[in-house]
Amino acid sequence: MVGTPPLAGGKIFNPDAKIYAPVRDLKSERFVDISNPENIWVYASETTDSNEDPSTELVEEFDAEEIFGLLRHIHDPELPSTLEELRVIVPEGISVTGNNVRVLFTPTTPHCGAAHIIGLAIRVRLERCLPPRFRLFVSLSFCEMEIVTLTNSTVTKQLNDKERIAAAMEVEALAGVIEDCFP
Repeated sequence: MVGTPPLAGGKIFNPDAKIYAPVRDLKSERFVDISNPENIWVYASETTDSNEDPSTELVEEFDAEEIFGLLRHIHDPELPSTLEELRVIVPEGISVTGNNVRVLFTPTTPHCGAAHIIGLAIRVRLERCLPPRFRLFVSLSFCEMEIVTLTNSTVTKQLNDKERIAAAMEVEALAGVIEDCFP
């Protein structure tokens, strides 16, 4: 293992997590040459036609694979692996319907102490990368044990409360742990 995990005073909740090979190359993994601004910016002269209403706005559509591409390289806060390698997130757990993005993640163990951190990292990554028109829903997959289900529903409720997310990101230590999860 590389270094000491940042959580639980160095205690790892799941030291024997199974690591999987990456799913596949996704279309979201295409890179844009940012040295040429014409590749990433749409100029007004290109978007308006003399017959078009100038108030219409170009809206970029996203699909589940693109959202998965944004999340796949987030690092687990305890283990030196990505969420994709640990199967914490999978493409089938992501859905995009209009402006609603739903992400279902499954920690490596039902009693994962880092579930809050993982969910927060997913939420922050999406808030930073997606346009503000999107509504985000991040939730834990539910386990059949009653106690774990209550915990999962509490975590899910907290992850979808904008005020709690903002307050959590104001805590410098927590924000540092989240930042360390990003590639």
